[in-house]
Amino acid sequence: MPGVVAVHAWVNEGRLAVGDDIMLALVAGDIRENVFGALQQLVRLIKTQCVKERELR
Repeated sequence: MPGVVAVHAWVNEGRLAVGDDIMLALVAGDIRENVFGALQQLVRLIKTQCVKERELR
């Protein structure tokens, strides 16, 4: 994407406790508008194609 120079994402796996981080997503770029747009697309991609959530009781 224009203006984006680096992207890094990390998704936590396994059984998580309440309050644990599910994912970290980082986007670096030139101006805020470019970075925010890329971050929104990255999070949407991760949530729809990479993460499957399931609650255990």
